[in-house]
Amino acid sequence: MAEKKSTLTAVEEAAAISGLFQLANVTKDDFAQLAAPPPPPPPKPKPKVASKAKPAKKKASKKKTAEPAAAPAPEERDKFGQIIRMCGVDGCTYKTGHTYGMKVHKASKHNINVVWHFCGEPGCEYKAKHGSSITIHKRHVHNIGVKWHDCDQPGCDYRAKKANHLKTHKQSIHDIGVEWHPCDVPNCPYQTKRPGNIKQHKRDVHNIDVRWYRCDMCPYKAKQSSHLKIHRRDVHKAIQQDYNPKPRIKHGEAKRKAEAEAEAAAKEAALKAAVAEALLGTCLIAPPLSPPLPTAVNHETKLENP
Repeated sequence: MAEKKSTLTAVEEAAAISGLFQLANVTKDDFAQLAAPPPPPPPKPKPKVASKAKPAKKKASKKKTAEPAAAPAPEERDKFGQIIRMCGVDGCTYKTGHTYGMKVHKASKHNINVVWHFCGEPGCEYKAKHGSSITIHKRHVHNIGVKWHDCDQPGCDYRAKKANHLKTHKQSIHDIGVEWHPCDVPNCPYQTKRPGNIKQHKRDVHNIDVRWYRCDMCPYKAKQSSHLKIHRRDVHKAIQQDYNPKPRIKHGEAKRKAEAEAEAAAKEAALKAAVAEALLGTCLIAPPLSPPLPTAVNHETKLENP
């Protein structure tokens, strides 16, 4: 049977559809949602392949052994709570509040943790605790790195390693840049280049600020103790103990002398030990037994009477 074609116009069709919406109590938006195609289903998740579980590694427990604590440096505190560090060397009472000061003290006085600096010149065994001392040594001893100061006076070949030495040379030899110091005693024409000479001049010439040394046997007095000693010896024939003033010790001489004495004592002790060991070895070895001496035998024969 052939289908009948719809003869409804577009207006009539629209009115019929709106009437159906009113009867069904459905709006156009609801109808659009109902008429829309359903959304595609979500993709199925892929099944997880069971992986072979690796056994968990047990971490080795590290037990920290209690290390013996280092002996703390001797220290104390002052009234303000500041730490005062003691030297710690036997017989040394040095103390300071600064770590660097303690380090410098131990290096300079006790030769602890010293970084020695050597000269490096052939045949020179000089060493020092400071690099600046090496520079000064090379300048004074080996004339290395010296800035010479030459005298500019005609015919003078003097040269110095320090500018103040050249200045003193010009003042004393060429009278250049001299500040004269005159004597303030009336009618005294004395003048000098050094202020210390004025005091000695007043004591020797004008008897000012003199310490007199008086003789206990006569009215004699002297300005120097050596003159009084000579007077007592020559005039009064007095016997006095020889005056032995302390000799002036040059820088480093006492240290070198102590080191030489210590080295000599060590050599003497080593020699004594070697001699004692040699004597002890000879005593332990028994001497070989000597054969007994032959006894005296009377070889005379007695003649019997016939």
